[in-house]
Amino acid sequence: MKTLDFGTQLIEIRNAKGLTQEELAEKCNISARTIQRIESGKVQPRAYTIKVISEALGFDFFGDKVSLTETLKESKSLKLNNSSILWYVQDLFNLKTNTMKKVSILTTLCLIVGVSLISFKSEIKAQGSKKDKTFSYSEIENNNPRDWNGRIQVVFTSEQTFENLVFIKNRLKEQGITLTYKEVKFDDKDKLESINYSVDCSDGFKGSYAINQLNSVNQNKRIGFYRDYSESTKTPFFIGNLKKVIVIDAGHGGVDPGNISDEIKEKDIVLKIAEKVKKIYKESDFEILITRTSDDFISLGNRVSYINNLSPELVISLHTHVVNNANTNGFNFFVSRDGKFQEQSNTLASKMISNLEVNFKVNEIKNANFVILKNINCPGVLIELGNMMNPEDKNLLLTEKGQNKIAEEIVKTIKYLD
Repeated sequence: MKTLDFGTQLIEIRNAKGLTQEELAEKCNISARTIQRIESGKVQPRAYTIKVISEALGFDFFGDKVSLTETLKESKSLKLNNSSILWYVQDLFNLKTNTMKKVSILTTLCLIVGVSLISFKSEIKAQGSKKDKTFSYSEIENNNPRDWNGRIQVVFTSEQTFENLVFIKNRLKEQGITLTYKEVKFDDKDKLESINYSVDCSDGFKGSYAINQLNSVNQNKRIGFYRDYSESTKTPFFIGNLKKVIVIDAGHGGVDPGNISDEIKEKDIVLKIAEKVKKIYKESDFEILITRTSDDFISLGNRVSYINNLSPELVISLHTHVVNNANTNGFNFFVSRDGKFQEQSNTLASKMISNLEVNFKVNEIKNANFVILKNINCPGVLIELGNMMNPEDKNLLLTEKGQNKIAEEIVKTIKYLD
């Protein structure tokens, strides 16, 4: 298969399967915009992306082997639906379809470890914890988080495999960050046991860290690093033992104002409340992060990527609603009926309601397949903080006193959840 033909073949196979771009994107857990750009020929997908698309469509796009894949064609035992040596080699060489980019070698020791594992097992199954805490660097549409003041963060856990580490290294390289594994050790169950690594962000921020017993006494620690490009951040770079993260999603922003009442925009209200939550929260064990810190438009796909990249404990998405009936008021809670953490999300919503209903009118929990709730890899709730057409709710939402009260009660709720 020639590189230039991939977009055309993808269109043909997708149509043959009766799938829209959005449906295929959902099956692959990537943005619809990424599918659109691939099919239009604007971007050349990585080998990993082709793997995901191939598995979703049940069609091997590497069937017509050329270049490096041609040298591996004798490996008849390779299976599309499993993590095989073909995918390891392609990720190691950071292939984009059939074009081999500059070779990026992990480190001699890490490569030896990987080859040793493969020699014992013909296939290494991609592992993930029950809470999906294995690092997954999702597609970022703008390619560079600094374009929208985002944060790049990596968390190393005992659940990661050799394949995960290769994937992380290559994805970071695309962002201009060099990750070097000085020493990596797996136990007899292929669990990451120890890691010694260094990071160079190519902008003056760099460091190194090492830890043992990730698979035992240190398994509950969040080891890794982050580079935060937000203008308001007080710590642009950190490496070592990371705090647990709670994400506050400030809905809408930029060209998307959200609900509007008397020229008051939802995007402004929820951003102010999100910022107050972050400012008020002073606990040392958790870190509050906001999906946006200014009046910028961030797509839903980018929000999901940003959130999942942080491996947070939970997500609270803030919104308001507008109902012309002035008698309708109160907080509305939503959880995804198809999310990976529906049960945990319902428990989270119930706990929040039991605390908030002391000071606010709170309505029943509803199910809704909002993009963020459906695709995040942790429990999450979406809260509509009142009806902008209701006088009582409006007084809460539009005044400094009211916003402070809402933020303070959310903080109390988060502390209760700790």
